Amino acid sequence: MSADIIQFGRAATQPASRTVNEPSSTAEVTAFSDHHVCTPGILRRRGKRPLPPPATETAKNFRIRTMRKDAWWLAEQTAHYWLARADWVDALSSAQRWKVADSASLGEPPGDRIALIRMWREAVVKQLLTPAPDLRAVTWKRAQLAGRHFSHFPIKAPRVEQAIADDFAFLAAHPTRTKKGDQHEAPAPITQEA
Repeated sequence: MSADIIQFGRAATQPASRTVNEPSSTAEVTAFSDHHVCTPGILRRRGKRPLPPPATETAKNFRIRTMRKDAWWLAEQTAHYWLARADWVDALSSAQRWKVADSASLGEPPGDRIALIRMWREAVVKQLLTPAPDLRAVTWKRAQLAGRHFSHFPIKAPRVEQAIADDFAFLAAHPTRTKKGDQHEAPAPITQEA
């Protein structure tokens, strides 16, 4: 009996010199890789080939929204980071004060909670001013504007309202899909018939 390894499926037909994540054609660049969609931002970070120019208006809008989504994700994660870090400092300080478990072995809390909250507020302001990629992000901005914590953010309401108006204008100008024959016209206003 021999101990030969038999390869089945796609792995048997792939050349050994190419890695699994490397695309074999331009069409595969936009396919799933590592279970994530390869957006233009991800492609640039990974050093992969750029995407070909978009063939349709819908594809062009998708690319623009994807770039906005990358910027929005970064702003959102930055705000989450500063708030989580402030919460960690608060939890560690409290645990050390009450001598909970092994909290003394973790050393001094890494930073001042007040300074970290200030950093979080600045990150939320940057997120409020980051162009929204979709309606969910605009809804989040409106909720922040109407929320009770808005008065503590270092920004005035008219500036955020202008950012929201700009987001609505962008979303109207760059729809996600259109039917064939539509010319991207604004819907007609509803009138009352007597």
